[in-house]
Formats: sequence, structure tokens, C-alpha cells
Amino acid sequence: MRKKQIFSGLLIMAVLLSACSQSGVEGTAEKSSSSGTVSGSSASSEEVVAETVEDVASVSDAAAEILQKEQFTERDLSGEISEDAINISLKDSGTEISGTADASSEYVKVDGSTVTIRKEGTYLISGTLSDGMLIVDAGEKEKVQLVLKGADIHSNTSAALYVKQADKVFVTLSDGGENTLSSGDSYVAIDENNIDGAVFSKDDITFNGSGSLSVEAPAGHGIVSKDDLKFTGGTYQISAGKHGAVANDSIRVAEGTLTITSEEKDGFHSKGYLYIHGGTFDVTAADDGMHADGNFLVDDGKVQITKSYEGLEGQTITIAGGKISVTSSDDGLNAAGGNDSSGMDGKDDWRGGGGSFAQEDAIITIAGGVLEVDAEGDGIDSNGYFYMNGGTVYVAGPTGRGNGALSSGVEAVAHGGTLIAAGTDDMAENFSENSTQGSILFSVSGQAAGSTIELLTSDGKSLVSWEAKKSYSSVVISTPDIAKGQTYTVRAGNAEEEVTMENLIYGEGNNFGHGGGGRGFGRDGKGFGRGRRFEDDRGDL
Repeated sequence: MRKKQIFSGLLIMAVLLSACSQSGVEGTAEKSSSSGTVSGSSASSEEVVAETVEDVASVSDAAAEILQKEQFTERDLSGEISEDAINISLKDSGTEISGTADASSEYVKVDGSTVTIRKEGTYLISGTLSDGMLIVDAGEKEKVQLVLKGADIHSNTSAALYVKQADKVFVTLSDGGENTLSSGDSYVAIDENNIDGAVFSKDDITFNGSGSLSVEAPAGHGIVSKDDLKFTGGTYQISAGKHGAVANDSIRVAEGTLTITSEEKDGFHSKGYLYIHGGTFDVTAADDGMHADGNFLVDDGKVQITKSYEGLEGQTITIAGGKISVTSSDDGLNAAGGNDSSGMDGKDDWRGGGGSFAQEDAIITIAGGVLEVDAEGDGIDSNGYFYMNGGTVYVAGPTGRGNGALSSGVEAVAHGGTLIAAGTDDMAENFSENSTQGSILFSVSGQAAGSTIELLTSDGKSLVSWEAKKSYSSVVISTPDIAKGQTYTVRAGNAEEEVTMENLIYGEGNNFGHGGGGRGFGRDGKGFGRGRRFEDDRGDL
């Protein structure tokens, strides 16, 4: 298995600052994504870089807070199997134990279809229990490794795997092995703990290895950890009635392929922080695709949120790398602070963010990677600050009224990277005058899905282009190539306009109720916004 470097807090800050100073675009080579093209240049001046570094240092505390301690140990990552493992062959007719401590109930106790591991060690699990449980009940300072090699455990009324006590449990998927852990349509208490998942752990649990695991929980959560939950390798199919995976302290992913389906709640739900350092994800969720009550950091990996109410949510969201695609029926990204108040169990009283508009501690920072958003609510919505410091962002925003492609409760600031965001014009928002990178906001008569948005220099060189996935009537473009005093041509579908940058920010928004970028979205009769204020007389939103 490929081992991944574990960043320290200092190193991740360096990565973020580097991403910002380069503005997400290097040299003169053309970069492309699945739907857009950027012809870039480096940051325009040392002054811009310095200001960007200062801003990132002030808003990246969330990433530094996550990474100030080791996130994955060598044992988390290795998946190595001890040669003196105890073999447990599961059978409905009578589980068989063999190996180093084969006859000792001190290590393994079998009581009908319930198998309890009682001591630290490595256990190789194979066979089938059609209605049984594998329980870990070891010492509070003992580490247990469960190697699944063709194991299929189903419990009609409880968890298939229950970690009652241990210091830490490693679930290692043996190479080439296919495994299943599943629960039934109800949960019946067997002790003081409220077991409500196919996998339920009271302590830290790490999933690693190179095999595959199917987790099925039609009436509960797929995987539950009351401490930390980590994935560092393997292939997972998780199907759950509630959360796909939920943890009290953190969810951390270094490697692995995860397909997650949640019928009622979130794909990933961390009541602490959420850290994606790698892996490939395909998430279908009724509520949030991935949610953290606290900080949410992505610095690598491929994340696809195929279906969600809100795609990515956290008190803070920092994207420093990776490739992310989000489809949502409400907000694509939402920094709202606190717990899951903006999801389906607590819908907003007007628009994104749980009904509270300005939250200073709600921050979205894009410092690297590629992000594509298809949202019917706000595309990128921070109840506090939105910082665009690097990377590449494409937003296919709402087609209905009352939401915008970009939305900030306090301020949206551009310092680097490339962004194209298309949506409706009634709630359009541009970056603020505190930005050190140029940005253009303009309105157009309704343009069709599939039309191209493009920014060109005065001599016809294309700087950035993107094919919009949905119809739109406003567009925001920000790129390091936009300079004060220069003239550009903006094309959007069948509309075309020359724009002269008297300042770094061209065009203002009409983001009622929120703070943030410019206000007073204007029109000039040619279909493009000129930043002049007008009164909205189109009725209630």
C-alpha cells in the first residue's frame, strides 16, 4: 500500500501559503478540468503575494489546528499482519479457534453465535455468522487487530462488529478478501451502550489493508466510532439508513475507495473535525454529503458528492488540494458553524446557514485543488468569510430565486486562484474591495445550459473559459490575469461586452441580508452589469 506523508501543522501552513502565493496557476501552461480551461500566469506582484500570505495565515488556523498533531500512525497506514495471528473460523454450527492461543478462553470466548475477543493481539477472521456478533472487549490500554479474510457477519438485532473496549482497534482487509458486516431492521440493547450501527466502536478504530468490505445498516448508521474513525486503505461499500459513517471526535482518511449511500442523513458526519488527505469517494446522501461540526480540511483525494441536500458543511471548510465535485439540492459548500442545523432536520428560515446570517467563525478557504459545484441553493455559502486564495473553482449555481452562486455573511475576498461562478442575478455577489486579485461580476439576459463563458484579453487571448452546466443570468470571474487599467472582453453564451477595469473589482451584487462583496447589482441595457444601484421591485423573495 502506498504510504502517504503525514503533514505537521507547520508543513500544511507552508503548503497553503505556497498555494496562495502561486494563486493556483503556474507558468504559462494551460490547465484544464472536465469542463473548463485556464491559461494562467503567476501572481502579479510581490505585494499581492505578501498580502495573500498574511490573509491565509489569519484564516488557516483551522487547518493548522487539525494538523498540529500526528493524524495517522505507522500502524494505521501499514496494514501489516503478524505471523502469530490467532485464527477464528466463524460458523453458525460452532466457531473454531486455532493458532497461538487456540484453546485459551483468555483470548477468545465463544458463546453460541457471539465471539468475544478479550486480549491484545492479531486475529484472522474468516467464515460466516448468519445472526451473530464479533465483540472486542479487551483492556483499555490494549490494541487489537482484526484481519478480515472472507468474513461475513450479520446481526438481526445488533452490530455485526461491536468494540466495547480497547485502546484501539485496527480492522485490516486482507488482500483479495471480500467481507461483509451487516445489521438488521432493529437494534435491541445488550448493555448500557446505545448500539445503532452495523459497526459500533466505543474507542478509536482504523480501517486499513487492500481488500474490500461491504457495510449494510438499513435501520441505523453504517460505521459508528465514539472516538476517532480512520480509513487508510481498502475498498468500501457503505449503505445505511442513517449516517454512512459517524464519529464523535474525528473522521480522517488517508487512502481508500469509499462508496457511501445514506438514505436519511449524511454520508460522513463528524461531531469534531473531518480530514481528507487522500482516497476516492462517491457519496449519495439525503442530507449532507460530508459534514463536520468543527473544522473540515481537504488537501488531497478525489471527492464526488453525487447527490446531497448540502454537499460539504463545516464550521470552517479549507480546500488545499484534491479534486472535488459536488451536486446538491441546496448549498454546495456551507460554512455555518455548530452542528447540523442547516440540514433536512432543521431547514433554514430563509437561506443557507441555519437562519443566522453573520457568523465571524464561519470560514471557507480555497487554497488549491479543483472544485466543481452544481447547486440549487447557494453554490458557495459562508455565513462568515469566503477566501479565494488559490486553486480552480467552477460553480453552476441556482436557477431559482433567493440564492446565489456565491454568498458570504461577512465578506468574500479574492487573493488568488481562478473562479467562474454562474447563477441567477437577484442574489448575485462579487468579491469585496479588500481583494488583491481582480474580479468581474456581470449580468446577462438568460443564457442556456451548455453555453460557454469566456474571458479574453484586448488582443483576443483566452484567459479562462468554461461551459456552464445550467442556465444562468449572472457570472463572476476572478483570475490572477485581471489587472487594473486593462480592458477585457467577456463572452457569455450569445452576449459579449468589453470591460475596462478602473479598479480591481468590477460590478456589484444584490445579496440582500448578507454582508460580503459589492452591493447594488446594475444593468446598462446591453445585458451586462455596470455596478449601478437599482431598486428591486420584483416582490418578495
